[in-house]
Amino acid sequence: MTEALAEKTEEKKLTRSDLKRLAIVSAAADAFAENGYEATSMDDIASRANVSKRTVYNHFENKGALFGAIITMQCGASLQKVKARISENASIRDTLIEFGVTFLSMIYEERSVKFFRSVVAEACRFPELGEVFFQTGVCPAENPLQDAIRTAVARGEIDTDDPEFAATMLFAMLKGNTHFSLLLGVRSEVPQDEIEAIVIKVVDVWLKAFQQD
Repeated sequence: MTEALAEKTEEKKLTRSDLKRLAIVSAAADAFAENGYEATSMDDIASRANVSKRTVYNHFENKGALFGAIITMQCGASLQKVKARISENASIRDTLIEFGVTFLSMIYEERSVKFFRSVVAEACRFPELGEVFFQTGVCPAENPLQDAIRTAVARGEIDTDDPEFAATMLFAMLKGNTHFSLLLGVRSEVPQDEIEAIVIKVVDVWLKAFQQD
């Protein structure tokens, strides 16, 4: 989330209202990760963001809306980078490697791991959390990959008649057991060089399944 906020701040000159919104989203992400969704109050978020509760409600109708904003912002950096690679006509391999490294670096962050745990732990009591997480995080993240795959098919780089399935397969391969090891506390971190090595291996295996003979 910290990286996403930094990139958001750099991409344009933000207004005072924009900065308050970003501060609220960041504070909410910390609170949800540390205390869980149910135990986190709007008062707590306002205090962490150093704003009034009224200001929080001026930006977000409820905790659910805040939760969706967190997921959207976390995924934003990955989505923008892969979209840029597509527009630059980079090879499908380069595009997938850049996306994979960005994606895994994001979900392997300590705060992201804690956040994911809290979602899974409370999804049964608050089914809307799982729905928001899926619709604002998982689905949008796959869209640019599907576009990249369609572009690669049109160029003759790969061959598939189901870009959606191909993108879903790549996501599953990227996360693999390493993500589970972090969620279960078996590991506490994954070095950047290991992330890059994982991504390259996964992308090359994935390409073998879809490259034309």
